[in-house]
Amino acid sequence: MLALAESRCSSTVPARRWRHTLLGALAAACAWSLQIGAAHASTTIAGDFDLQVPVSINGVGTGGGFGIRIGQELHLPLVSVNPEIGFTYASFSKDEPPKIYRGIAGLRLGVGELIRFGVLAHIGFGYVSWESQQRDVSHSGLTYDAGLFLEFTALPLLNIGVHAAYNRMAEDENQPDTLQWMSLGLHAALAP
Repeated sequence: MLALAESRCSSTVPARRWRHTLLGALAAACAWSLQIGAAHASTTIAGDFDLQVPVSINGVGTGGGFGIRIGQELHLPLVSVNPEIGFTYASFSKDEPPKIYRGIAGLRLGVGELIRFGVLAHIGFGYVSWESQQRDVSHSGLTYDAGLFLEFTALPLLNIGVHAAYNRMAEDENQPDTLQWMSLGLHAALAP
């Protein structure tokens, strides 16, 4: 009986050592990878080409648009944070459609290296140019957007991807309905 207890005790000691060695090796590898891939920041310049799909804009159809953005991307291992500012333009189809100009500031947060998935959100000020039904409902006001993106690092300096975002422009006494639309598009970003 004593021999059986000693054999059980001696077999668990190497297993414990094995686990401790493995955990120590994993901790060392994580520390080494963080040191090797130390955070660095770089200026990004990006462009978007969008399909604009109206959500709550009556009497208009799908249209097009574009955006330009500049930011300062902080890149950590597997994570990137990019505060940015930009300008967007959205137009729609049908008779006398609105044109929306927006100045925005916000953030993109991505996870991954070669393929990156992330979220985006911006807030800003916009202007709607819209003469509808012989009446001018142009106005300015607060605007925001929120969405998702997926991008691929084609070269170390170039990211290309797709994005989808919900956009909203505040109402005004000239335009009592809040303008809401979806932007679906392609983007490219240079990160020298």
